[in-house]
Amino acid sequence: MKRFVLNLLTNYARQAVERYQPTVIGITGSQGKTSVRLAATRLLEDAGRSVRTPKKNYNNEFGFPLGILGLGSAGRSSMGWLRILFQARRIARGKDKNFPKTLILEYGIDKKGDMDHLLSIAQPTIAVVTGVSTIHAVGYENVAEVAEEKMKLARAVPKHGLVVLNADETHLRERMADLNASILTYGFSADADAHIVEMHFVTRPDDWFGVDETAAELNITVKGAREIYALSLKNMAGRPVASTAAAVIALGEHLGLDVVDLIASLSKMSSVPGRMSLLPGIKGTLILDDSYNASPAAVRAAIETLADFDPQEGARRIAVLGSMAELGRYTEDEHRHVGFMVAEMGIDILLCVGEAARDIARSAEEAGMKKETVHEFETSVAAGRWLDQELRRGDIVLVKGSQSSRMEKAVKDIMAEPLRAGELLVRQDARWLET
Repeated sequence: MKRFVLNLLTNYARQAVERYQPTVIGITGSQGKTSVRLAATRLLEDAGRSVRTPKKNYNNEFGFPLGILGLGSAGRSSMGWLRILFQARRIARGKDKNFPKTLILEYGIDKKGDMDHLLSIAQPTIAVVTGVSTIHAVGYENVAEVAEEKMKLARAVPKHGLVVLNADETHLRERMADLNASILTYGFSADADAHIVEMHFVTRPDDWFGVDETAAELNITVKGAREIYALSLKNMAGRPVASTAAAVIALGEHLGLDVVDLIASLSKMSSVPGRMSLLPGIKGTLILDDSYNASPAAVRAAIETLADFDPQEGARRIAVLGSMAELGRYTEDEHRHVGFMVAEMGIDILLCVGEAARDIARSAEEAGMKKETVHEFETSVAAGRWLDQELRRGDIVLVKGSQSSRMEKAVKDIMAEPLRAGELLVRQDARWLET
């Protein structure tokens, strides 16, 4: 039954793309896909463009066609899926007068062949590739193969289209030469077309982070092809935010959007639940909730962001890190590298969750962290209970881990507004709460 439904959905989505001929903006990468997708969608919506993007992270074989068709999942309801198939057929037959002119889609891959399947449904007019790391390496021989799979999206763009690449990613730069389309790059590299020339981060000088307050501000300057953009983003943090802004500037300039509109839209950038979302915690603490998922590159960026914060005297920077999944033969090395980095960046306390994360703890101690500042837990719930007891006023707490670590449970235990968990945290629907 599942395969039957999937095949029908896939065919209906393919027919819809062929019938309505929307501009497809495809986004892929080991990190940052969703942030770029949402920022780009807001930009086009603010400019009055007809645009659709999935409401959720619909980027796999089931979610991808649902996102194209503007439909949601029926979960375990057979009748619900029948209704969805009826709607999908109607859309595919040209009955949707409001089908958007632009689709902004994530192309998520786990193994070889995944990108080919998604491309068979919708070919991009514009592709954005945000980066490559060892996440999903369990399905590949090495990182180069991951890069090759992701770059299939860029190679599928026609000559009249556009490819937007992260200039800070060596694996992407090495594969630019054989692309047919025009290329724009973005990032901190000096030769990037949308060059992040300055990034300045300020923590509010306080030892109590309350609800609805500005805890930090990220100031970014990006030099684009037409303009120098100065952005000030409240309650945003980290290099990935700057990279997202630069990627969207490159895209917006290519689409001919007004400079003033670009700045206005980007200034409204806000965090997404579970993706470096700044939340007030118990006892006046601040939580950096990055619990959605974890690749090695994203974990390193998150630790750098935690290190950027300047807590008041007596307050501490605490990293709560779950295991990183799907790393294959890189599992031990990548976890050990994280542990070394935690120690080198001067993080005060380290909590590790899960079996693989034990290597984070071991390497952090090897690099000089005192044993009494490193703690290991089997589950995120146990880590949350420890935090509930041990947090001090003004502590700044990073929480990150792969989806399988369920690190949002630790966040929920220490957030100042647990009744808003359904709004502020990831994985809060009934299906997830049952596990």
